[in-house]
Parts: sequence; structure tokens; C-alpha cells
Amino acid sequence: MNHAFNLLARRILYSLLLYSFSLFAMAVGANDLVDEALSERDSGNVSESINILSEGLENNPNDLRIKLELASSYFFDKNYADARRLVNEVLLADTLPKTVRENADRFLQIIEMRGNVDNRFLSKYKNSLNIFSGRDSNANLAPADSLLDIGQLPESFTENADDFNGFSYDFSFTNPIEIGKKGESESLYQRSGISVYKKNYDSVDQSDLLVVSGRTDISYFSRDQWYSKANAGITHIKLGHKSLVNYYRLTGQLGYQFESSVLSFTFSTNKKDYVHSEDSEKEGYQFSQAVNYRIDMPYDMILTLNAENSLMNLNEDSYSYHSNRVQFSVFAPLSDSISLYLGSGYTKNDYRDFEKYYLKKRRDTILKHRVQLEIDDIYEDFGIELSYTNYDRRSNNDIHIYDRNVLMFSLKYAFNN
Repeated sequence: MNHAFNLLARRILYSLLLYSFSLFAMAVGANDLVDEALSERDSGNVSESINILSEGLENNPNDLRIKLELASSYFFDKNYADARRLVNEVLLADTLPKTVRENADRFLQIIEMRGNVDNRFLSKYKNSLNIFSGRDSNANLAPADSLLDIGQLPESFTENADDFNGFSYDFSFTNPIEIGKKGESESLYQRSGISVYKKNYDSVDQSDLLVVSGRTDISYFSRDQWYSKANAGITHIKLGHKSLVNYYRLTGQLGYQFESSVLSFTFSTNKKDYVHSEDSEKEGYQFSQAVNYRIDMPYDMILTLNAENSLMNLNEDSYSYHSNRVQFSVFAPLSDSISLYLGSGYTKNDYRDFEKYYLKKRRDTILKHRVQLEIDDIYEDFGIELSYTNYDRRSNNDIHIYDRNVLMFSLKYAFNN
């Protein structure tokens, strides 16, 4: 049985079972039964483990831990249909914690990639709607999640605070594809989607922002812990009522999965294609490479570290720059439905040539700090998010100096098909 998928499946299942054991108490006899089944499975007697757990489930039909252990044994026995059925039964539990539910969803993805099942079980659609409102102390135009510099308003505008509101909609389609022989773990995982981001500023005329993006990506899982991903996307941006620019993005990633961490390398290129000739000096390419490291911490916290180097090579040298960035973030679940995100980053940009009216080449340093609180399932599939982000940008050219604060409240709705 393939080592990479076995390690990943074991890790997910052990995390599931740790939660299940603490949240769903069992009788002493059931505990002994599970221990005996685990001992048999660890010794390679998967069939005997299935027999023990099946008998235990007959006597304890609502025991979630026995169902999860039996699903694990079915998986290692290559009985993917029964493994899928049991994990889906566990997911129906109303009191299932968020972390357990997410791990179970990941385990289902592994089952789909390993199993030779009817295609109708492989496809999955996901929709999410995010309605947001907030206050931005600086009227920069880029969406909060964008790494692209789409422009800057005049200094007189950036000194004014702006209330903003809008929405984003994201649609994704996933489809695991078995490409090796039955039981092998060479698999493709396909995902496509579209998103809409709209931002309305109240005090700056003709500054409303509309960003429409489409993407598709494919992940490949090899027979060991290596994996690779490729992503292609296009983004169209409108400023006011006029089209501004199109971005074309191509990204590749190579990663390795350790027992409790993931190390990956990312390479990307972006083409900036402005619509109007007056912006032609901003056209060009952005090339980036990054090293990412993610590690699972105690209490289900996740630490992520990132170092990135990029080059913006545009038609006009005064807009072109070389950038280095380091950042880290911590994700901490505070309860079954409440989670906290903390992140900080440092960026240094060195520009290639002089700007008009300045005697020094521009050099910026940016400190960014973010705190975000998420509350899921406040009512069925609805959740809320409150975030605060601070940007402190220093520059040797005074027009680019600012301290920016963004406070945003979001109402989120996610639904799957």
C-alpha cells in the first residue's frame, strides 16, 4: 500500500480520533474493543481489525470513534466505498467540531483519489458569498488579498478615511482523477473557480473597484510524499466605469509532505496588460519565487512561514522594482466554531530608476500586521469574520509614506453541491 497516502491518511485519522475520543465518551468495553482492533491493524491484520470493529459497531451503532476507526481499516483494505460511507455518516453528526469536520473532508478527498469509483461521486461544487463593510484610513485601490500593484490615488485622497462596502463571490469545482492503476496513488486533483470582488468608496469619485477573476489549477500526488501544483488565472479590473487592466497569472508549486509539516517551493509569473495607452509604462511582467513551510503545532494550531523574492519588470524603469518579503502567521482554533488568525510580514522594495521630481531612487519598506477572528456556523451555513490590518510603509520619497489601517466586518455564506 502506498506509503505517502498511508502516512497522510493516518495523520488525518489520528487527529480525527483524538477529537472524537475526548468529545464522545465511550463505555470501557468499547475502549477495549478499539484498542484490540488497533493492535491487530498495526500488526498487519487489517481483516481481523475490520471484524472486531464491525461487531463493535453492531453493539454501539452511534459510536463515532468506532465508525472512524472502521473507516480507516476499510481504507487500508482498499474498500473505499465502505470507508466513504462511514466518514459521511460521521459528518452528519450535528455536534461534530469544525476541525474534525475539516479533517474528515480531507480524508474523503484521499479516498476519492485512491478509489476507482463512478465519476458522479468524484465531482464537487462549492459556492461562497462574502458581504463586507469597513473603514480604510488610506484609499489605496488594491483588494486586500491581491499582491498586484494596480495603482495609487493622489496624495490628497490617501489622507482621507474612506468607508467601503461590497461583496465577493467564489465558485469552485473539484474533480479528483485517477491516472494510475487501481490502488496506486498517482492522482490528479482538478479545481476551477470564479470570483467577483467589488469595492465602493464614498468620498472619492470614479474610484469604485471591480475585480473579476477566473482560475483553474491541477494538483499531482506522486507515489511518495512529493506533490506538485499548477495554476493559471486571468483577472480583469475596472476602475469606476472604465476597464483598467488585465492580469494573466501562471503559478507552479513543488512540495514535500513530512509527518507533521509541509515544505514547498512556488514559482509564478504575472503579465500586466493595461487597456489604455496612457498606462503603457506600467505594462510588463512580475516574476516571483518563494519558499513556504507549514507545521502542525500543539492544540491544533498551524504555523506558516514564507520567504519570497520577486522582480517587477515593467516598460518604465521608475515603476520597476525588486522585492524581498518574509512573513509568518499562526492559525489557532479557540473552540469548535471560533478561530483566530495572527500574521505579520516585512517587505522591502528597491526601485530600478528615479521618479520624476525626486533625486533618489525609491526604496520602500512595509510592515504589515493582521489579526482576524472567525466564527463559523452562527446559523446553519452562515459565519462572520472581523479583521484588522495595519500597514506601515516607510519610503525615502515622502509621497509614498503612509500608515494605513483597515477594519472590516464580513458576513459569509458557504454552500456545497
